[in-house]
Amino acid sequence: NNSINHEREQQYNKRRILFDLNEQNVERLSDWERQSTPLIVSNQC
Repeated sequence: NNSINHEREQQYNKRRILFDLNEQNVERLSDWERQSTPLIVSNQC
């Protein structure tokens, strides 16, 4: 049980890091990249 929770936590943290990076980079992205970024993030979830 503990290991399952730990894995979930790591998955969640990984997703958070990705999300934070995307948030930071959003100003630098082109319109096309900005539209495609949410798809990339959701595919990795």
